[in-house]
Amino acid sequence: MLDIPGLEIENPHVQFGLAGNKPWYEFVPNFLDNPDEILAWLHGQSGWRKEDGYCPTLKRPMRDQHSTIQWGPRQAYNSCVPPEFRITSSGQIPDFLKPLTERIELRFRQPFNSIQVNRHYDHTSSVHPHSDNMHGDIVMISLGAPRQFVLRFKKDDKATTLNRWKAGDIFSGRVLPHGSLLTIYARHQHDLQHEMPVQAEPCGTRVSMIWRYLTKGNELTPGLSAYSIGGPEFQEACKSWRIAHD
Repeated sequence: MLDIPGLEIENPHVQFGLAGNKPWYEFVPNFLDNPDEILAWLHGQSGWRKEDGYCPTLKRPMRDQHSTIQWGPRQAYNSCVPPEFRITSSGQIPDFLKPLTERIELRFRQPFNSIQVNRHYDHTSSVHPHSDNMHGDIVMISLGAPRQFVLRFKKDDKATTLNRWKAGDIFSGRVLPHGSLLTIYARHQHDLQHEMPVQAEPCGTRVSMIWRYLTKGNELTPGLSAYSIGGPEFQEACKSWRIAHD
C-alpha cells in the first residue's frame, strides 16, 4: 500500500486523496448529521431485491450476498449476470431523499439522477474490483457497519521517471465509518478500480448509497461505449442544472 497522505484543504474535516499532487477522491468522515434516521428509513423500504455483483464461475456460483434498491435509471448488467440477479428501478428518487440529493448536487455542482442502495449482510459480502463508466462524479455514503473500501491504480504512473505507483498498487484502503462520504472524481474514474474485500472479523450489515448520473448509454450497455454515447446527454443535463442553480 502506498503512503500517499490525504491533504486537508479549507475544511479540516475533508480529506483529499492526492496522486501526482492532484486530488483524485474526497473523503468526509462525518458527512451526515442524521445517519441513524436515514438507515432506519432505508431498512423500512419494500423494494429490496437480491443481487450478487459478480459473474458466475465453476468455482464461484451466484449467491445472494447483498440486496439492492435502485431509484432513477438503472445501468445495464453484464450479459453473464442471470436474470434472477438483475434488479430494475423502483421509480424516481423518493421525496425523503431529495434534500440529501440536493445537498450533494450543490456540493459537486452537477446533477444526479440515480441512487443505488446496496445492503451488504455481513463480513462475507464483498465488491469485486471494477471501474464504472459513468459521466460525472460518483458519490457514496456509507451507513451501518464500518468496512474497508479499497481504491487501486489501474495503470502505471504516467510519469515514468518518477515511477510513483504501479498498476494494482493500493491508493487508499480506508475503513468507511457510519455516515461518511467518499467521492471518486469523474476525471479519475478510469484511473482507479474500487472494491470492498471480504473481512475476516464478523460484522453487522453495511449499507452503501451511491449517487450517479446515468445516461441512456449507461442503460443500454455496461461497456466503455456507454461513456461516449452518453456524453452529449450529460453535458446538456449539467448545462440545464447550472442555469437553474446559478
